[in-house]
Amino acid sequence: MLSDSKYYFIYHVDVYQGKNNHNAYIDKVAAELPTTQKTVINTIRKTGLDMVAPEGYRYLASDNKYNCNELLAIMRDKCRVFGGGTKRRKRKGFDSEQLNMTKAGRIQLKLIYDPKNEIINGQWRDSGETAKLSISPVLLPIQL
Repeated sequence: MLSDSKYYFIYHVDVYQGKNNHNAYIDKVAAELPTTQKTVINTIRKTGLDMVAPEGYRYLASDNKYNCNELLAIMRDKCRVFGGGTKRRKRKGFDSEQLNMTKAGRIQLKLIYDPKNEIINGQWRDSGETAKLSISPVLLPIQL
């Protein structure tokens, strides 16, 4: 479901179809993607969020159910939408060798850059919990 957090307006509701070869009501850009990525890209395309906006790229935040590096790259490249959010350890693009914090220890932060997808991945520990984050970088012009 895609909704407006300020006015509580529902823009799009997508019903989980599982592995459906018919791809009924699925946008052709999303048709061949894995199920979760298909749902997100289809929602963006069906609501028109991929259309050029005078304000520039839009930004979509998601929880760890939907977030992975491949999805963020597809959103940026095919839909003109930057994205970010928390991510599960076993998601595609998660570098478990470099982002390997445990729950024990002091407050700590690690950031690594994925040059293939041009995405920043981070992991931090706060109060004994370990969280992961992926961000499609937002590049801002600098005036000299």
